[in-house]
Amino acid sequence: MIRRPLYLVPVAAGIAPCVAAAQAASGGNPLSEISGVVVSLVLVVGAILACAWILRRSPLGAAARKNGPLAVKATLPLGPKERLVLVEAVGKELLVAVSPSGIVALHESPLARQDDVEVDADARREPTFSDTLGAVKRPEVSE
Repeated sequence: MIRRPLYLVPVAAGIAPCVAAAQAASGGNPLSEISGVVVSLVLVVGAILACAWILRRSPLGAAARKNGPLAVKATLPLGPKERLVLVEAVGKELLVAVSPSGIVALHESPLARQDDVEVDADARREPTFSDTLGAVKRPEVSE
């Protein structure tokens, strides 16, 4: 005697009418049953390929493909098959030209760390309207 789990009974009861309706609609013709299987297979394979395509282009897929010490920082297309690529590799930045004829390193520089770069926020800040108005309203004192 085969023992089936009890939680499958409602599932089987819900599927049985659908299976019976599908067999009645096909009239028991083996060709229509095979075509239904083929169509289902094509839909499943298409869904898998669509999910893979979406995953490759999403940030989640890009995080999974991270290549350790190598990282592409920026790309600049120059033509249909030519581009400039800025690559970060083990503490260096490389500017690389990529074309159908090959890859050429154009420039190599050490990677700038945040500690090395001093940022003066006031020097880079654009003057606001209130700064300009305050400078105009202030009387200049001459001694």
